Amino acid sequence: MKTDVMPSIIKMDKEELLKLVTEVKETVATVIDLPGDNKKTFGPVDMWNIRRNFKSASDMMRRR
Repeated sequence: MKTDVMPSIIKMDKEELLKLVTEVKETVATVIDLPGDNKKTFGPVDMWNIRRNFKSASDMMRRR
């Protein structure tokens, strides 16, 4: 069985480390306009439709 193990300590130049650690100043968008953000809520009518369309096991046995 071959195993290639990478060393856990990475050697890096001091200049490269400073480039990686420096803070980047960016602006963050505060107002986001997403299309289609109108979400439909679950209401009593939806529950009534689910119960109306529900088929129980006893109903299935009566049809046979």
